[in-house]
Amino acid sequence: MKYTVNVATAGTYNVAIRVASLTAVGSTAGTLHIQTPSGTNLSGTVNVPGTGGWQTWSTVNATVTLPVGQQILEVLEDTAGYNLNSMAFTTSTPTEGPYLGTPWAIPGIVQAENYDTGGEGVAYHDNEAANQGGQYRTTEGVDVEACADTGGGYDIGWNNSGEYQKYTVNVATAGTYTVSFRVANGTTGNGTFHLQNAAGTNLTGTVNVTATGGWQTWSTVTANVTLTAGQQILRLSDDGGNYNINSMTFATQGGGTAPPAPTNLTATAGNAQVSLSWTGSTGATSYTVLRGTATGQETTTVTTGVTGTTYTNTGLTNGTKYYYTVKAVNASGSSGSSNEATATPAGGVAGIDLIVTSITWSPTSPTSGSHVVFTATVKNQGSTATPAGTIVGLQFGVDGVTSPITWSDTDTTSLAPGASVNLTANNGTTGNFWTATSGSHTVQAWVDDVNRIAESNENNNKLMATVSVP
Repeated sequence: MKYTVNVATAGTYNVAIRVASLTAVGSTAGTLHIQTPSGTNLSGTVNVPGTGGWQTWSTVNATVTLPVGQQILEVLEDTAGYNLNSMAFTTSTPTEGPYLGTPWAIPGIVQAENYDTGGEGVAYHDNEAANQGGQYRTTEGVDVEACADTGGGYDIGWNNSGEYQKYTVNVATAGTYTVSFRVANGTTGNGTFHLQNAAGTNLTGTVNVTATGGWQTWSTVTANVTLTAGQQILRLSDDGGNYNINSMTFATQGGGTAPPAPTNLTATAGNAQVSLSWTGSTGATSYTVLRGTATGQETTTVTTGVTGTTYTNTGLTNGTKYYYTVKAVNASGSSGSSNEATATPAGGVAGIDLIVTSITWSPTSPTSGSHVVFTATVKNQGSTATPAGTIVGLQFGVDGVTSPITWSDTDTTSLAPGASVNLTANNGTTGNFWTATSGSHTVQAWVDDVNRIAESNENNNKLMATVSVP
């Protein structure tokens, strides 16, 4: 959808987006992003939460930076499954906070790419506005790239003197810690950086990174830091560039060692959940479960403090493939990652179950007399594919009209469990369009309206949306 807006003052704005979805609370219903007409992604991916009902509304927030004056913003549905009501733009005063919401535990591992939120000049400083690595936090200036170190994930590269990243941490016990930095240096000279506290005190002294033979050839350098207990902010300051950094592992001093990585991780799919099991590590006191949606990119911490060797991750989206690793933890730090395990939740609804997840129209801003063509996204949330060769039909009605005004009746492709398809009206009582009249109108999309397909639930085939015509 495209929106013409007039921005009073150039700057960063918070966007409060009102959304609703039939998907269960605690899971992700779909994704969207805000972009310019040229395709520049302004918001990054916005995850729309399940709210438990098509008219049960919730707010998700995004941040966009806009120039002054009249311009067009586009809202793109990356994946469907939700209703959209409004977007409220307010000026944004950046505040610093821990990325993903929880301070990083010390002892433990702090991934370099998980620097604080707050943006340029607050949570980080980078000499270029663009993320030169083009990965992970793509709307920010820190240069993040895919990492070939053990455990995969991301690293920060293209470091230059004067740049920094901040990390909100929570130190369990005051004392001296050994910090193991995973670094790479593809030059023949030394790279340098240091770690400091919020008051500007240099905690490590200069840390030297000698040549490692390549930008993805990884080594470990160590330094000691003395920390107070409790939540605090640490700043990784670039003194001389010439290095990539993957992570920082904080371990208590006194002869202890972090446990080895867990082994034999398996993942078993269920209905909107995945059950994990692994072989425990000697010396571990707990385990951390991490998840991603691509191989080698398990950057989301699902849970910490698991004391057993099994865990069930609930509230997932059926049809989405999830990737998992597990790390072992004790007082001396955290292990590397276990082997990767994957699973795709499915089921819950036996047989075929078709629903309409969204309705759009063209033109997106009709006026009185416009010929409006409707499109709806249909999803098979069942566990069985629709039969190939059978029409997945759809009708559109406006303002409670019981007979269809327009319809789609040409798609005969089998729709797999969890898959979606966009169906556009190709015919109707007076053509494939509705002639718009002024006012607010209710549009209804009804999939399989003539019951060509036997479904496990025949009572959830309709979705309504509102179109306003000036």
